[in-house]
Amino acid sequence: MRDDTSYLHNKLLQGLKKGDEQALEDIMEMYRDKLLLKAYHLLGDLDESRDAVQEVFIKLWGVKSKLQSDTILDKYLITLIRNHCCSLLRKRKVLEIRKEKFSYGLPSYSFVKPMENAELARQLSTAFNTLTDRQRAIFDSVYLEGKSHLEIVKELQIEPQTVKNTISTVLKKLRSNLEFWVK
Repeated sequence: MRDDTSYLHNKLLQGLKKGDEQALEDIMEMYRDKLLLKAYHLLGDLDESRDAVQEVFIKLWGVKSKLQSDTILDKYLITLIRNHCCSLLRKRKVLEIRKEKFSYGLPSYSFVKPMENAELARQLSTAFNTLTDRQRAIFDSVYLEGKSHLEIVKELQIEPQTVKNTISTVLKKLRSNLEFWVK
């Protein structure tokens, strides 16, 4: 029985390496549930886990020609899903930290009087209106969408230092315009 399974795995691996889409579909059918369970265990979110599994299969297809003949698909795919989920968890944590840093010093709306709330909204609007479209796009990508600087570099086709400089400039502008609220 083990030899039959081993033969099937080798046949699928060889087919995958040759670019056989049916081999990929068979691999997906064979491992999808196992990878989904592993991803859900790590991420705790079913939709995010499904996306992670899909990303792993996309990555597998992308590296198919680089796979070694002795690759054990089961272990390889589990490693891919674990690494991908860990990357997602790191991004999630960075996003939480960024949101926390961004909101640091801003008053809690439950304790802000309606008049102060309106003033804060006006000043926030004014502060954001001082930003250029590119500055706003980069700021939103980093702080609201949780994208890494590398993702922004690829998306906007700009230099990494440009992203860093832009974020620094935006934060300085916002602090300057909101200094009463940030104290």
